[in-house]
Amino acid sequence: MSRLYRYAGFTIRTGNYQSTGLFKVRVSNNPNRHKVLANTDNERIVMFRLPEPMSKERAAIWLAFEAIKGITPVDHAETY
Repeated sequence: MSRLYRYAGFTIRTGNYQSTGLFKVRVSNNPNRHKVLANTDNERIVMFRLPEPMSKERAAIWLAFEAIKGITPVDHAETY
């Protein structure tokens, strides 16, 4: 069975990494994950509290559907 996560979001990598500009889907069970990501040259860190625990694959689909709606659910979004 897949591991389940309570938070999902995305980042864009900046800085001196070879993968500068890389868009990555991020998942975590830690609500403070954004702090670690910010310390590793990630920008545009957006994390959402998922409506229920989900696998990484399902969380990525949930993020895509939220983006299609064009609305960031304020009660779920945390931007850093």
